[in-house]
Amino acid sequence: MRKFLAMTVLAGSMAALSGLAFADDDFKGTLVKIDGEFYVVKDKNGVEHRAHFDGSTKKKGDIKEGSMVEIHVKDGHTTKIEVEK
Repeated sequence: MRKFLAMTVLAGSMAALSGLAFADDDFKGTLVKIDGEFYVVKDKNGVEHRAHFDGSTKKKGDIKEGSMVEIHVKDGHTTKIEVEK
């Protein structure tokens, strides 16, 4: 029973996290970190969003930590990131 409960909690946690990671979203905020192949952007409410990027990601402007950016995410992947003027 204990093992079943642990597995149920783990599965629920993974499902919740995957829903956040693979949401389609557009948001603006401060690029606080470039972590490997992930952008970490903090929005105006202080919530950090993490999204994958690669060579297919469209980039506009000088993308660097501390920049104010608008980011477009589909299925957890950044399709476009643009520095706000």
